[in-house]
Amino acid sequence: MSKKIEFVEYGGPDVLRLVDEARGDAGPGQVRVRNELIGVNPIDWKMTAGHFGASLALPATPG
Repeated sequence: MSKKIEFVEYGGPDVLRLVDEARGDAGPGQVRVRNELIGVNPIDWKMTAGHFGASLALPATPG
């Protein structure tokens, strides 16, 4: 099981939730990379806050 951040409504950091996600196997010519830490880009929190005209299908995952 992997973990991912998702949101089901627009808002600030409080709408983000950490959920489990089943991961598939890497396919031919692909590799799996384990991340310990990742950064948050400005586009991620703007998307979460709903600062773009088009609405996303929710739940959505920033990044």
